[in-house]
Amino acid sequence: LLSRGLGDVYKRQEGDLDRQEQRLKDHAGDRLAGSFRDVASGLSDRRPGLRSALTAVTRGPATTLVVTHRDRLARFGTRVIEHQLSLVGVSVVYLDDGDATGDLQAEMVADLVAIVTSFAGRLYGQRSAKAAQLRQGVTAVTGEPDDGGVQ
Repeated sequence: LLSRGLGDVYKRQEGDLDRQEQRLKDHAGDRLAGSFRDVASGLSDRRPGLRSALTAVTRGPATTLVVTHRDRLARFGTRVIEHQLSLVGVSVVYLDDGDATGDLQAEMVADLVAIVTSFAGRLYGQRSAKAAQLRQGVTAVTGEPDDGGVQ
């Protein structure tokens, strides 16, 4: 969400996007200038919503980018993003900032869990795609839809 004077609100999780967006709008109030969303991994650099949000806050009247959680902005490199935005007078506010403790060990464990979770999801997605291809092949050869082994 891009807010005049307040900033931009950015969110990235499918399923609770509407709830996140409403929470961010409630926070921004009448200072809201825009809203951006993505359904993608925080490890991905192919997020058009994030790109649009960053472009908007660097070119517009906003002084703050509001994000629900640090990991919604990015899994890694949030401090670099914060630094770059500060150079153009934009600050980043996290409504829930569990990383604010400064505990390096806890941050490293969270980063490792994020990496493993992301790669497991990608692996599962690849397997699901292969299974779907196999079912389509069975259907094409037999003329009957694959019931997935259910009898």
